[in-house]
Amino acid sequence: MDNQNGTTDLLEEFAASIEQLAHTIEGIARLEEVYILKLRGLEQKRLRLAEAMGWKGLTFRQILSQSTSEQAGRLSPLFTRLDSQIKHLREVKDTAERMIQVRLREFNMILSSTTGGGCDENGVPVKGPSSFFHDRYV
Repeated sequence: MDNQNGTTDLLEEFAASIEQLAHTIEGIARLEEVYILKLRGLEQKRLRLAEAMGWKGLTFRQILSQSTSEQAGRLSPLFTRLDSQIKHLREVKDTAERMIQVRLREFNMILSSTTGGGCDENGVPVKGPSSFFHDRYV
């Protein structure tokens, strides 16, 4: 009886953890949507401005090469800073994705251990033997 209560407590704790993770992921997804919309707006503005300046379809480096020395002097630090921020955002995104994958593997392993199943080396639940023969009357 004690073992069953312990398993029930563990399952309830696990369910609460999953619910908390789901709420966290929902919040992150909402924030991501907001940032994506802001980025789309900024991208459209950038395209309009680039077209107005005759830079439509050009990369940063192409813009610098076609700019006057005065413009290039002002733009170069901005482009360097922007490039650095883009790299940082990519690193943060990659780290967040890895963290989510690790947490999902951990939850899969916990869930599999509480349901009697197993997991492979990646934390993916492994299906047990078919219960076809076990569920039939003889």
